[in-house]
Amino acid sequence: MIISNLLSDENKKRLSLNFKSQALVKNDFAQDADIILLDTKYLGKDFEQIMNKSGPKVMLITHHEFEKVLFDYLCKYHLNHVIGQESLVLDREFQLHLNYQLNNTHPTVQSFLHPDSEIVEMTIRDSKLIDESLDCLFNRIVIGPFFDSPLGYLKLLGNELLMNAFYSSQHNNKSRSEKILLDCDIELNLGVDENFLVLSVKDPFGTLSRNQLIKSLERGFREKTPVHKSGGAGLGLYMTLLSTNQIIINVKQNQYTEIICVIDRSKRIKTFKGRTTSFNLYEGV
Repeated sequence: MIISNLLSDENKKRLSLNFKSQALVKNDFAQDADIILLDTKYLGKDFEQIMNKSGPKVMLITHHEFEKVLFDYLCKYHLNHVIGQESLVLDREFQLHLNYQLNNTHPTVQSFLHPDSEIVEMTIRDSKLIDESLDCLFNRIVIGPFFDSPLGYLKLLGNELLMNAFYSSQHNNKSRSEKILLDCDIELNLGVDENFLVLSVKDPFGTLSRNQLIKSLERGFREKTPVHKSGGAGLGLYMTLLSTNQIIINVKQNQYTEIICVIDRSKRIKTFKGRTTSFNLYEGV
């Protein structure tokens, strides 16, 4: 395992204890690196070259708002991993990515939480039962002290992700007001500990591509209005991204798409809203 560490001194210090003994850390750009740690304060003239040649290997740490991240980096380069500079758990976010590189294990709800944390699971097949299913899910777990009720954000996240999952199925030509009844399960998971509140929705279709994902986010930030047509992602992914601190997308084409949303535990809504959302896409996992 080779890591190119091109971070600013501040971020190098924040992550210095997380480098595994089996990782060789280089403080310059190595083309054979497995992970390239870079932040948007990097002043090297080779930034463009690194992003063009090694974008999928880069983990970018940024202080920019996500809209700028999207148009300046995600749309321009094949970049799949971004962490908000203001993250209270920068080391944990990096550790999850490092574990993936070392063990080929993508992040799950369980991997964010302590081993004894409470996790509740549900499945759903009927699109008309989305609200009822989410209420049932939230009533089965004690969320504890967060900012003024994160339930509103959880319901928005759950609703948008489930709607996207249903309309990623073979019924994606239907109007969103029509009922969809599947012959397979969409899975919901909700977990909580003293650091995170984690919600995931997993469908068995695997139809979401990086190109579709980025285009949907791009349109959402540009237009901020839903698409008035059957199927489609609407503003679901855009609204999801605005309502969470971390978003992780695990995709195996034609097998499954899992979207995990993580809300950092905070007692102040200003802290929750004030940090750049971290974005991680794992393709073919």
